[in-house]
Amino acid sequence: MSETLEIDKLENFPHPRDNENLCGLASAERALFDGFMSEKMHHAWIISGQKGIGKATLAYKFAQFILEFKTPDNVRAAGITGLEPNYNAISAQQVRARSHPSLFVLTRAYNDKTKKFGQNINIENVRKAERFINKTVEKDGWRVIIIDSADDLNISSANALLKSLEEPPKNTVFLIISSLPAKLLPTIRSRCRMLKLPDLDEQTIAQLLQAHHVEMNADEQPIILFLGQGSFARVLEVIDVEGLEIYKKMVALLYQLPRISRDDIHKLGSELALKAVESKYVFFTEQYLAILSRLIKFISLGSEADKHMPLPNVEIKLFNHLKAHFTLDALFSLWESSEQKFRINAAFNMDKKQSIITEFLNLEKLAK
Repeated sequence: MSETLEIDKLENFPHPRDNENLCGLASAERALFDGFMSEKMHHAWIISGQKGIGKATLAYKFAQFILEFKTPDNVRAAGITGLEPNYNAISAQQVRARSHPSLFVLTRAYNDKTKKFGQNINIENVRKAERFINKTVEKDGWRVIIIDSADDLNISSANALLKSLEEPPKNTVFLIISSLPAKLLPTIRSRCRMLKLPDLDEQTIAQLLQAHHVEMNADEQPIILFLGQGSFARVLEVIDVEGLEIYKKMVALLYQLPRISRDDIHKLGSELALKAVESKYVFFTEQYLAILSRLIKFISLGSEADKHMPLPNVEIKLFNHLKAHFTLDALFSLWESSEQKFRINAAFNMDKKQSIITEFLNLEKLAK
């Protein structure tokens, strides 16, 4: 299958099912391993956490593990004491080749006509999973259903999945990946064990960067890791879209408050509005909202902010400048309206330059 059909693969990096380099998630690996070894493993797990920390890689690792060993007795006989599949085993090779008969991956379908993925996991995708669940498996074997990701379910497909979760056959496990578990149906959450993955620390991300031969300027690395906010994929995005430069320009504009140069606003808006650099505009919207969110927390913590918020010096200086110009109520309202406007703009492909200009002018209106 062409790599263009890989919805969850980072460019130039291995797909989660091929990735043997999982770091920083030892406690989650132990929880899955202990659950399996208890012989009373929960039939459905929600593997949650922000994007780009290894949720799918963990799900595939666990799938390869139980599809290979099948029973706790086999694990003990092999002398295995942790979640360590044999990546050379036939079952693991089948998983990587997407041909293992006991593994089903539920994701958004690819449309050959439009050459695009669907907006949601539709009900027909879930019905395929239902048919898979009803198939027989070898003795002591497992059926594994990976849902990547449950955030893509619509109401109909979510309700259809719920039926499968209620009374699955023996030796069936659902590995449900979600970055937004609070938005899943409460009835789905109630039938699953929640496995919350932590953000990756900077040492782990640096280790992954080195393992994947990603180079960056040593002087810029601390701020790039900060902008990554505990996500390896987000760090790669910062590098890919030249996000550090966008961040610097954004901070420079905010430093001008309460009055921002119109020329500077229009210049940034023009740079980020080009269709060829749409990913840069998306990065801007995410980081703009993130800065506002951190500013709100910084002001709410008062004199204790420096102790409780691990911020780079550039943001500490910026926030100390901005806190004199804004009230918390005004910032809360601004964040809420800005987040909504960015979503609407994205949905209807509205003028990106104008949305950027409007945001900074709204900041000016609120600044005292």
